[in-house]
Amino acid sequence: MIKSVNKRTQLAVELMLIAAQKQEATSSSGFAKHLNISVKYAEQVLLLLRKSGLLLSKKGADGGFVLAKAPSAISMATIIEAIEGKSIFAQAGLKAKGFWLGFFEVVDTYFEQSLQDVLVKVNQERLLEYSI
Repeated sequence: MIKSVNKRTQLAVELMLIAAQKQEATSSSGFAKHLNISVKYAEQVLLLLRKSGLLLSKKGADGGFVLAKAPSAISMATIIEAIEGKSIFAQAGLKAKGFWLGFFEVVDTYFEQSLQDVLVKVNQERLLEYSI
């Protein structure tokens, strides 16, 4: 079973969840501190997300990164594609074509969840953690 995802992709999802939750400009150092990572690493992924049109950057004292769209308008697939590219599974062989088509259909459906949907699930999980 696939249990590993590229660390930059994981980070991109975390950064987007933070941006969705904060709903205000957050500096790269603010993201880095929140996730306990280097500012340089955070900046690398933030810039990929900005170049993909998922984040906007604001300059100045109150500057930082904010979502370019509402969380409900951003699919998880879009976030993953910003890091991995559209050909994330392109290297998968076509020998078992029916299997791969079914696999891609399931994955595509799952990745079409919006950032808002995932944020709600994450917040529900946190509430359960604290109530135990």
